[in-house]
Amino acid sequence: NMTSSTKNVGLNGVIVTAAPAAPAVITSITSVDPPGTWELKLEGKPDTAYEFRSSTTLDFDSGDLVTGLTATVGDISGDSDELVTTDGDGDATVEMFLGDLGAVPTNFVRAQSPPPVTVFEDNFDEADKGWTSGVDAAGVPATAWALGAPTVVGPPAANSGANCYGTNLAANYGIETDIWLRSPAINLGAATAGTLTFQHWTEIEVFDNGEIQDLDYGSIRILDASDNSVLAVMEDRTIDGSTTGWEEYSMALPAEAFTAAEGTIKIEFRFESDEEGNLAGWYIDDVFVTGTP
Repeated sequence: NMTSSTKNVGLNGVIVTAAPAAPAVITSITSVDPPGTWELKLEGKPDTAYEFRSSTTLDFDSGDLVTGLTATVGDISGDSDELVTTDGDGDATVEMFLGDLGAVPTNFVRAQSPPPVTVFEDNFDEADKGWTSGVDAAGVPATAWALGAPTVVGPPAANSGANCYGTNLAANYGIETDIWLRSPAINLGAATAGTLTFQHWTEIEVFDNGEIQDLDYGSIRILDASDNSVLAVMEDRTIDGSTTGWEEYSMALPAEAFTAAEGTIKIEFRFESDEEGNLAGWYIDDVFVTGTP
């Protein structure tokens, strides 16, 4: 029976530890029946899922995912009962098989956040997944989001494959533009955190000598898929300037994304210009959304 309030619990050379810098701490481990089964108490973030990795060494990257968990505090989920979700106080009490060397487990064990899983991806070269586009009522419909291979202006090619989305694939964007591109509905499932990642190429007018004026810019918004209402704004008219090539954009989804009705969201890319639009614009490719329980 080993008890500690730190991240490491040790006896006779056996260490029970939480992942480095992870917000989860194993505070005690106790042998229970049947032999080789151990009860662990965990302190972490409230209502947060964790998994366990066991290893005969401290190299957890090559360790095994512990499955078949049972819990008296917290909830168990996952295809193989491999996730425990803490209660509202951040506590969990879970049992698992770790082997038996008498007074200590055979294996080291670590609690960690599960790795993210891809909940949506599109490189725009496969079947249409349901992207939609349109123009705001106040905008002049001289520019539109278009799907295909860049021609004449813009990048020399898509980031991957043949196709990408761009603000006019064969011409510069026009004046007084206000257009949007929306992803299909993305089901975040049981995720409580996630990340939006995509590749983009830009040639967009920027501030002139830092003076504030009507210019051109891109925005990224998170919509509730049930009614297209805005849940959060990730970029508010802040995407402008020119890239030297395709560049990766990656940012954590805001907490508001996980309040969507039925757990489904849309990603909206919005582009606006003033009365002097004359550049290649904004091109987007290889969109990924990942989530973690």
